[in-house]
Amino acid sequence: MTANPVMPKVSVIIPVYNVEKYLRQCLDSVVGQTLREIEIICVDDGSTDGSSAILAEYAAKDTRIKVIVREHTNAGDSRNAGMAAATGEYLGFVDADDFVGAEMLARMTTADGADTADVVVAGHRTLENGKITTDRLAKRFLDAHNAQDGVYPPWLFLDAGVAPWNKLFRRAFVQGLGLCFQSAARHNDVRFVCSALAAANQLAVSNTCGYVYRRGRRGGITQAEPKRGGFLFAEVLLSLRQEIVRLGQFEKAAQAYANLALAHCCYHLLGEFEPTVFMALYSELHAHLLADLGLQAAGEAIFVNKKHYNYLQAILADATPLSLWMLLLKERYASWKELCSRGERIAVLQKSVTDAQNRIAALTAKNGAMEAKLREQQRTPENLKVQTGALTAEAPEAKEESTPC
Repeated sequence: MTANPVMPKVSVIIPVYNVEKYLRQCLDSVVGQTLREIEIICVDDGSTDGSSAILAEYAAKDTRIKVIVREHTNAGDSRNAGMAAATGEYLGFVDADDFVGAEMLARMTTADGADTADVVVAGHRTLENGKITTDRLAKRFLDAHNAQDGVYPPWLFLDAGVAPWNKLFRRAFVQGLGLCFQSAARHNDVRFVCSALAAANQLAVSNTCGYVYRRGRRGGITQAEPKRGGFLFAEVLLSLRQEIVRLGQFEKAAQAYANLALAHCCYHLLGEFEPTVFMALYSELHAHLLADLGLQAAGEAIFVNKKHYNYLQAILADATPLSLWMLLLKERYASWKELCSRGERIAVLQKSVTDAQNRIAALTAKNGAMEAKLREQQRTPENLKVQTGALTAEAPEAKEESTPC
């Protein structure tokens, strides 16, 4: 009699699309996990570079690796295909251009409460311009991440984050609720992640930052969609609202949803540099989007970011962007201090001082050259003759003035 195969502790799902430059580092980091009871499901989303060959190479060496090949669509569809093939107790997600620390999965699966939690949340690290920064979970989230008196804290979605890769999801929980990723090139993870957080009977926290997110790479599976009418991020937020309502969890997660929705509105509006798109989004927010998202009548007390609330009021107060422009001008310096580290601000100020000193030195040198040239012109033979003539003409007058009466 054949024994039943042991269920893997974690099914790691990796959507892959044209990432041959980073794929080996990603696979090596997952294969090298100290938690050995895992399966690695790589979904090749129609790659046209060398990614497919790399996947075949690794699958031939490690029986835990499964490769699913499909026609290219997007990361959401690829993750759904990976979930359909998964057999693990937990579902984990890794992007193929990122990598993870060797103990990440072991520490997440053994975190306090992980054995009974529906979702386990951890911190992460960010790799940008060759530097890695650590993004630990906020203390307020560590202290209060489960619902209290039937209501989640308003910072739940903001602090946990909408990405799936710093979380583990119990597979039976996901399947029981029918959760899936949206079929979209961007923001396809927001509905899945936040719906899971809202519906979870219990959340667990792992104070580890094993995941390394590579920021700034373009051209991957999550590359930007062309802008189109309706604004995709708003459609995703509306879909999330409908999904949380479907799950019967909206009352519990209403404050967390409002903070997430407002943060996304502010992020997309204030980060838009194309004037026509900015005006169009501003107009839609003022006309109906804020009301559609349930933000129009939301009170100040529920918002954790008061600056976002001020932006909300500015949009509601004026059908033109004038009020928001004035608010942004007023807060420009404060925003600069908030967005930049102390070292970055010092560097900017030092560069400004250096530039000013260089301009002063250049002007001083130019002024010195002009003065030297002027002095040289005053000593030419023609000028000397004129000066001599003037002195000669003045001599008799001086002699006459010196003669006594």
